[in-house]
Amino acid sequence: PRKITVLRGPSGAGKSTTVQVLLGLLSPDNGTVFIGDIPLSQIDKNWWWKNISWVPQQPVLVPGTISENLEVTDPEHNLPLLEAAKLTGFLEVIHSLPAGWNTKVGQGGVGLSVGQRQRLALTRALISEKQIIILDEPSAHLDAVSEEYVANALQFLKSHGHTVIVIAHRAALAKLADTVIDIESGTRDISAEIALQKQQAEDAATKAHREMQKYDYALPTSWGKKTGGNND
Repeated sequence: PRKITVLRGPSGAGKSTTVQVLLGLLSPDNGTVFIGDIPLSQIDKNWWWKNISWVPQQPVLVPGTISENLEVTDPEHNLPLLEAAKLTGFLEVIHSLPAGWNTKVGQGGVGLSVGQRQRLALTRALISEKQIIILDEPSAHLDAVSEEYVANALQFLKSHGHTVIVIAHRAALAKLADTVIDIESGTRDISAEIALQKQQAEDAATKAHREMQKYDYALPTSWGKKTGGNND
C-alpha cells in the first residue's frame, strides 16, 4: 500500500505477460506468485479480481453513456468523480462533448478518441475502491503535456493508500516509482492466450451490461468513420 511499482523494459520483453501472471490469467512456467504468504494458485480468482482495478492499453468500455461506464448515477454532484476527472484531464473532455456525462459511446469506446478513452479509464481507476491498481502504459496515447495528468493520477492513487503497479516506457513515470523492476524477455509465445482473454473479458462485460440495462444503444453510422487529427 502507498507504493508505486514500475515494470520497465523494451517492447516484447514481457511486461504485459508479467501482469497477466499477476492477475492469474496465465500460469508461470517456473516459480510461484505469492499474495502475502499464500500462493496465487490457491486463491479464488473471482475474489482476487474483486481487489484489482486493471487499466489495459485498450480499456474495456461497453455501449452506453459515459456515466454508465463510470458506474455513477449523478456525476454532476459526485465530488470524488469530479476531482478525479479534473486530475486526469477528463473533465475538459466532458465539457467538450455535446451531451457531457450523458454522451453515448459504442463498443470499445467508439465516439471517443483513443486518448479520451484512456482518460476515461484512468478516471475510473481513480474512483475505484479496489486496493490494487494496475495500469498498462497509461500515457501511451497521450502527448508529453498530457503525461502530467497521468503523473498526478499515480500520485493521487498512492496518497489514497492504493498499491499501484504501472507498465511504463517513459522515464517521467519511472521517476515516480518507489520500485522499478526491469523485465527481460523469455521464449514463451502467449499472444494467442492474451488475445483470447481480452475478447472473453469484453464479451462478458458487454453481456452483463446489456442484461442489466436493457437499453438500445443505437449509434450514428458516422461514428464508425475515421476522422482526421491526432489520437487525443
